[in-house]
Amino acid sequence: MKPRISSILISFLSLLIISSFYYFQLNNLLYNASIDFVEGYVVYNGLKLVVQGKNIYSHPTYIVPYPPLGYVLSAIGSFISPACMICGCRFIVLIFSILLAYLIFLEAGGKEWHAIL
Repeated sequence: MKPRISSILISFLSLLIISSFYYFQLNNLLYNASIDFVEGYVVYNGLKLVVQGKNIYSHPTYIVPYPPLGYVLSAIGSFISPACMICGCRFIVLIFSILLAYLIFLEAGGKEWHAIL
């Protein structure tokens, strides 16, 4: 009887942790952020450079918080939803958080995940 209760408790706690993780990720995805934020300015400027090939301000941005591949992935996301260019960044974050949760699940189960990477 005791092993069954512990396995149910572990399953419940795992489900609680994963569901809270996705709850916060969905809130982050749907957050109505302004482009006036410092990070929003840098991301939006990088997306304008990648998508349209022009800078939104006369002076170039020298702060690079993301690797170049991040801007390319964000540009792909902005082509999917052109009304909200920063939504592409949020979509990329959601996808990578799902992959991270999957890798944590594999690691907790003792599975080999080298082929995924």
